[in-house]
Amino acid sequence: MIITREPKIKIIGLVVYLIVSIIMSKWVIPFYLDTTNPNSDLSFFTVTFIGQIFAFGLPLYVLVKWVRITRNHSIEKSQIYEIPNKPLINKQSLKYILWVVPVYLVVKLLSESLMLGLYYFNGSSNLAVDIQHPNAQSFFIIVLLVAIIPAIIEEITYRGLYFDTYRDDKFKFVCISTLVFMFSHSNPISIFTALILSSYFSVVIIRTQSIKLVIILHFLFNLISLWVSNYVVFPLSLLSAIKNVVTPQTVLGYGLINLGLGLGIIWMTFLLKKKRHVFTRIRSSSKLGFKFKYEDLLSILLSVIAISAYIVF
Repeated sequence: MIITREPKIKIIGLVVYLIVSIIMSKWVIPFYLDTTNPNSDLSFFTVTFIGQIFAFGLPLYVLVKWVRITRNHSIEKSQIYEIPNKPLINKQSLKYILWVVPVYLVVKLLSESLMLGLYYFNGSSNLAVDIQHPNAQSFFIIVLLVAIIPAIIEEITYRGLYFDTYRDDKFKFVCISTLVFMFSHSNPISIFTALILSSYFSVVIIRTQSIKLVIILHFLFNLISLWVSNYVVFPLSLLSAIKNVVTPQTVLGYGLINLGLGLGIIWMTFLLKKKRHVFTRIRSSSKLGFKFKYEDLLSILLSVIAISAYIVF
């Protein structure tokens, strides 16, 4: 792919690409499907596939043509997909692949905590969600349309192109790519999830300069999410476990439990990362760079969980 090094040209192309993508995905495609054939027998998967092609694939093609037309003799080739002299699967990449599981747990717990909080304050207590248990063929189609294609398209769009544009300004890259990725999603829960994911993927691509690895991480996250939502009753998840109307106190209680567990995973992850021997060095809280002691935060988390359990049970 030919990508210009002229920032203004690239920014114009990215802005045009984003605008076209939003217009196609939010208005043109739904309007066309509703007006031309409102009683269409097209399946959800077919509509999703068509939407991804026209909302992302077509504008991406236009963007590539744009930078090729506007290039000049000073423009060089920029390989944003090239891994710098090391194999795709190595010790560093395996570490990031393994981190997908705790990242998913944090996203799952915190997003459901937010969702349960919204349900509680909106006065909704009917949270029953059926586990679908699709057959192997249907699940493969779901994985293709919801895990594989979005991982490739979104990472090329939101990380690859923006990383190539803001290669010399990592802070601006993280902020802009994260904001664009967040607001390309339509509801508060998706925006919150996108914030965490985009931050993680941005750090990975900065450290590895590998768009391929980030695509794999995005795919694995989507795959785990699909598997859990279609086959697994997630612990402490009212959204997948409850089968009838529950009390508002139960909604609030489970939300607080999920919040405490999510924050607890983040905190323990920080300790494990900062200290090799966490249990022998944990008392030296000043070395962690915080003004408060670690016992204070852990006590708060335990209190949240204890209060939540009291409310629920």
